[in-house]
Amino acid sequence: MSEMVELTEQQRAIVEATEPRIVVVATAAAGKTRCITERVRWLLKQGIPGEEIVTITFTNAAAEEISERLGNPKGVFIGTIHSLANTYLRIGGVDTSKVLNDEKFDDLFKLIKKNPECVQHVTHLIVDEAQDSNPRQFEFLLDMIAPDNYMLMGDHRQSIYRFNGATPEYILNLMESPEVTTYELTENYRNAPEILQYAKNGIRTLGRDYEDYSIPMSKFHGRVVDVPYSGEGIVTTIERYVNRGDCDYKDWFILTRTNAELDAIMQVLNRHKVPADTFKRAQLDNKGLKEKMRENTVKVLTIHTAKGLEADNVVVIGARYRDIEEKCVNYVAATRARKLLVWVYKTNTRKPKTEYWGG
Repeated sequence: MSEMVELTEQQRAIVEATEPRIVVVATAAAGKTRCITERVRWLLKQGIPGEEIVTITFTNAAAEEISERLGNPKGVFIGTIHSLANTYLRIGGVDTSKVLNDEKFDDLFKLIKKNPECVQHVTHLIVDEAQDSNPRQFEFLLDMIAPDNYMLMGDHRQSIYRFNGATPEYILNLMESPEVTTYELTENYRNAPEILQYAKNGIRTLGRDYEDYSIPMSKFHGRVVDVPYSGEGIVTTIERYVNRGDCDYKDWFILTRTNAELDAIMQVLNRHKVPADTFKRAQLDNKGLKEKMRENTVKVLTIHTAKGLEADNVVVIGARYRDIEEKCVNYVAATRARKLLVWVYKTNTRKPKTEYWGG
């Protein structure tokens, strides 16, 4: 197993926490994956059998990344919640083929209820992106598995799957329980202060529970620019940055709220012969994702696909403001940018002026 990496004071307190029921609220770019990885490493060093440690991730790529960082530890389960349920059922001799073929993956929890003997003993349960779990998933994790100890890690400000039943309020309610210990990760290592402040200003409109108190640790001087929508203007300005040597194409994300917006800007990029690429996270394993991120192309992604990723320069198209989830989506979009955030707003004019923000 590879050696433990250096941790900040905040991170070490979480990695070595001993309370049985823990919620960790981790703001954007605060080292959540590092904490999860080192938490597993630390537990193993304390003599906890690998077979009694379960780490739940939101994607297979995230599971692969954590496992690789740990040197693929023997016995430890690191994977998605549906993969865990399926593993329990198959070990217990329960046929899950119909559920998998129908892609009604939450029905795996119904099978677990019918076959509770399939659930194995868990000493330590760690859940990543806990804000995106729904009530049926929380029931499986905390009631059916009933681990001796749990650590739920997430950020309700980054909850962008309410449309799929996610209930971030579950975490907020748990934090009010005297039986639960709350830790916070508040040091942001990605966003320039100006960009982080922009994201904070947007999310604070949701009230005190959503206030972001994170501290910018980046030394970069950042810029935030609001511009009217012009596909031609966006692409032309990116070309200007690259042609004068300020950056490469791979340093750019264009993030869209919808697939239709994604298709439209891709057409403009292709027309200008700008090297551009798009993908969906579910289509890639960790190796494939890394390969995509090393290519020298502009990444054109939906905001949901971009969660967990970052770039020096980020253009955001199609932001909405109508409800809690949309403002959380905007927060996720803004916090993808390290140095430059370009926020594109809609215009009522037929031909919006081309506004160059490249200097």
